[in-house]
Amino acid sequence: MDLLGVFVKSKGFSIIEIVIAASILLIIVAVTFTIVPNIYKLNIKAWNMSRATYLAQEKLDELTEQNIFIDTIPHTDNPDRLEDCVRSWWGEADPYGNSEIQLIKVKIRWKDRTATRSVEMQSLVAP
Repeated sequence: MDLLGVFVKSKGFSIIEIVIAASILLIIVAVTFTIVPNIYKLNIKAWNMSRATYLAQEKLDELTEQNIFIDTIPHTDNPDRLEDCVRSWWGEADPYGNSEIQLIKVKIRWKDRTATRSVEMQSLVAP
């Protein structure tokens, strides 16, 4: 007697097997459709964060290349590479009290759906 023949009695599927397979497929499709929009939202957030970081680093590089002290009053501009973006930069006294060094800060703020997000970078200059 064939061992496999004991388990396979007919050709085709029973109604219970079809219902189980269809419900598993339905669960997989439902989970996929709920995950994809969240992945898209997270991807947009990550992309905006990367853009903001690039814009902050770009301005910080520009300011440190000049190698001069800058005003302590914040300056602003609106880069068009990130929606609803405001870029601010200013100088501060060295936190350790050295008058020959200035701390330069650059901050990017943008609106991400309902929340306002920001990235801040800083560096030191010693002209």
